[in-house]
Amino acid sequence: MTARVESATAFLATRGLDLAKVGEIVRRAMGEVDVVLLTSSPVHGLANATSDLDTVCVSPGAAASLMATQMFAEGNHLEAVLFGTDHLDADLADLERVAALPLPEVVDAVRAWDKAHTVRRKYLERAVNGVSVDGTLPYADRLPALARAWTASSLDTAARAIAFASLAQRAGERRGTCGYAHTGFLHLADVVLSNHGDVFSNRKWYLLRWQRFLAGAGPSIEWKPAVDAVEQCRADVVAALRGDALVDVVGSLVEALAAVGDALDRQPSPPRFRVADGVQRMPFLPGAEMALVGSRAIVVDGGLDGVDVDDDPSTFDADLARRCLHAARVGAVEVSVW
Repeated sequence: MTARVESATAFLATRGLDLAKVGEIVRRAMGEVDVVLLTSSPVHGLANATSDLDTVCVSPGAAASLMATQMFAEGNHLEAVLFGTDHLDADLADLERVAALPLPEVVDAVRAWDKAHTVRRKYLERAVNGVSVDGTLPYADRLPALARAWTASSLDTAARAIAFASLAQRAGERRGTCGYAHTGFLHLADVVLSNHGDVFSNRKWYLLRWQRFLAGAGPSIEWKPAVDAVEQCRADVVAALRGDALVDVVGSLVEALAAVGDALDRQPSPPRFRVADGVQRMPFLPGAEMALVGSRAIVVDGGLDGVDVDDDPSTFDADLARRCLHAARVGAVEVSVW
């Protein structure tokens, strides 16, 4: 964990600051808070010349910030959010509980986290990784639980993206296939990174973190086959984005998902497609119907009949794949991978 402090200290020096000075600036704006944590890209060694200084403040009895406080000092833009010590401690304790659940239940809990907790997911991650202005990491003991939660969530996102990529490929959507494939690769990479203790909630850093991981210590021995498969995904996604029609990017993703599942000893199930509960189906033009999901609507050419299927989406004909894909994009069809 000393790497977090070293990264933060080195970055602040490029801005003419140190940890103590950041504490002074934040406390002038926020009052005498108990803990000031420098978070986000500076503590991960990823910050650059355009990076802001994001902080999380913790103080007994404080009400959670409704919005971030913006500060400008010493030529730098800083941002601070405030949480009560009791709220953060309670949510970190619940993180430990969630992380101990079976993996599919972890996925559900992480997905619903922001609606049920004071400290949103991204700030929970920032607090755990955060470097206090006194040079310590007061919540670093929660990193194993955070890593398990993030690993489960990213595996779920990757599996869903791969299912969508397969549908898009069968439906003849080249751009859609590439877009979903890119998402699938990034989250497979994040599964590996999170499992190795490198947890960061901002997706824009996934690729750089992956490249740094490969150039550094790399994976543990048991994870090497999965890492090789995910890296092959990256190469195939790049080739597909460049227009190489011979690349089987979906096949590459499916193989990588299986390899990652083997390393975790927990494979997602083959995707299942179901018309979502509460969908209003209304007649439209001949041969089509409108599906209403809350405030969203889509016209499905051919309708939703026959989309409740458990088969491998790579076996769908183009019409079924198109109907499933279009309806799933607005939530009229649910995709389950557990």
